Amino acid sequence: TVSGITDLATSTAMTATSLTIANSTTDPSLVSQVHYSGATDESYVTFNGPVKGFACADLTETSAQTCSKVSPIVGTDTWIVTWGGNLAVGETVKLAASGVTSANGEANALASSIATVQTSAVKPVATKATHTLKHTVSATQVFGTDEDITIKAKAGTASQGVFGNNYKFAFIDLASSKGKVDYIASSKTFNLSYDVDDDTNGPNAVEMAAVMNAHATFSSLFTAEATETANTGFDQAAAAAAALTTAGVTTVTATVTFNEQLLPSGVSCAGVDLNASSTSGTDLAAAACDSINTGSATQALANTLVVKFTLNTASHAAYNYPAVGSTIIEVGTDAADDLQDLEPILTKLTLQ
Repeated sequence: TVSGITDLATSTAMTATSLTIANSTTDPSLVSQVHYSGATDESYVTFNGPVKGFACADLTETSAQTCSKVSPIVGTDTWIVTWGGNLAVGETVKLAASGVTSANGEANALASSIATVQTSAVKPVATKATHTLKHTVSATQVFGTDEDITIKAKAGTASQGVFGNNYKFAFIDLASSKGKVDYIASSKTFNLSYDVDDDTNGPNAVEMAAVMNAHATFSSLFTAEATETANTGFDQAAAAAAALTTAGVTTVTATVTFNEQLLPSGVSCAGVDLNASSTSGTDLAAAACDSINTGSATQALANTLVVKFTLNTASHAAYNYPAVGSTIIEVGTDAADDLQDLEPILTKLTLQ
């Protein structure tokens, strides 16, 4: 209980506060020990929580292979055991019931444990891919010099995020015009016509923005805002159709589930592609994945790889990423190794 403290400015006494401190008495225990024959570092020991004191001296191998080191997989309760040579199938590894304590100081009271060395044969296979989608940046651009208009894609519409990159805007000099908008659906192009640099016959920025916002298709997808109102005329020069210069961005975070545990240090997005072909067809241009977002070590040991894709080009938008049931996650041989250091089988999955 804390009491007797007063506020420095008002001398008001603090209300007494109590806090119960929990005392964890959970003993450390072994969750699993798994040993493979393919390489010297294919042995894994998992405890029920963080432990101290685990060392090579706690392990004995029947063929007298020497333990070189034990290394924790950061962020997990699993340790990698490295031996002086490859273990052989059928040999055993004994974990002694001594020396290991939990982070709270509780000692290991369990009996020793023995596990048999297994063959390295089963390759990892991706079995399912789910996703979350975020439209993080809206396509936008400022047009004009003395008087500006900002065109920006609307959230929650067909132009949100990466899809705003599908649309183009052309500026056309039309004598004595106060402003006109025409939309060509086949090319997703807005033709914006007005008398350029004519303060008398042409529109100012406020007037031109109002013309844009009055167009049904434009206003359903974009907003036009006059950011300067000097009333000197909207002076955007004539220009050919082009997408907005600040590209819209959409991110897709995919969680790929495998048939077995993955080695956290072997997880990479280099072998994972997002594309829109059929599982049997030719791949279209793929969106690159973000190499620093591949999930945690805990997720890898729970059979999952997390991959984040950034979609920010017109070609990405043209493939209509991501379409559940038709967009493809391709998991290649570079995606992740399993605990046996085996690479995955090339697999194409429809996004769920």
